[in-house]
Amino acid sequence: MKDMRVGSRMKIAMVCGVALFLAGCAENKGPEPPKPGSPAFKWNSAKESYKKGEYIKVSGVLVELAEKKGEFTEQARPWAMVMTGGMSNAYMELADKFAEGTKKTRGDAVPFRRYNNEYKGKASAAAMQFVELARAYVAESKAADAKFVFEMPESSAAEPGQYKKITTGLMVPAAEIVSVEQEVVRREIANQASIALGSPKDPAKARAAYKDGAATAAGQAFLYMTAKQLWNVGEMFAPKKLNQPARFTHAAYDAATQALGLVKGNKDADALLKKIAEADKKLPKE
Repeated sequence: MKDMRVGSRMKIAMVCGVALFLAGCAENKGPEPPKPGSPAFKWNSAKESYKKGEYIKVSGVLVELAEKKGEFTEQARPWAMVMTGGMSNAYMELADKFAEGTKKTRGDAVPFRRYNNEYKGKASAAAMQFVELARAYVAESKAADAKFVFEMPESSAAEPGQYKKITTGLMVPAAEIVSVEQEVVRREIANQASIALGSPKDPAKARAAYKDGAATAAGQAFLYMTAKQLWNVGEMFAPKKLNQPARFTHAAYDAATQALGLVKGNKDADALLKKIAEADKKLPKE
């Protein structure tokens, strides 16, 4: 009987020990991962996709986070502006190249027109996103510094080799066009990132500043970059480019004017403000 009681006590002790161990593990298991679909989940997903070079996907997520008030709005918006600004420039460049090919080709011009229209549509969408992001940023930033948590993409300043064929009217395979698009988008995002730090002619310096996601742009410098890109967007919306209604250009110029109003003691900013005012006067009123 005594042996049985001792055995029972040992079993009870073991059960209690296991229960305490499991309870301890439960207490120390750490924070729950973000729920799928939550802002934190999307933010983490964007950072992982960015490492893979999936810039179009990342841009869509960052724009969504930037447009909705939340814990990631301030973190997402500046880089969403860098990306949409760069992408609008990239797509407009691609549209222009295929427009050249349309005029030069001696064969079927339909594929050139199709790509021209496709990239004009993408340029328009990215440009409009940039304008909306810029308007919100200018209204809320009050010239505060812009912090970036993403690194600057590796890119080449050289034009893709396929441009020579495209602009002389020779169509290239669809797979190569996808590759060219990725290359140009990457390059233009990198350009915008350099400009954001005031180093448009020194990408190596800018890239070093972005290492480990630790770059910060001085508030007024980033506002000036924003205004310059808004000017570019206004030019894109013109009849000979994207042919958007004049109200879209007015909106871009108005946001640029608001941004430049926060930039002090900058002769280049003053000159740009004057140029925008003169251009805006020439636009039809709607």
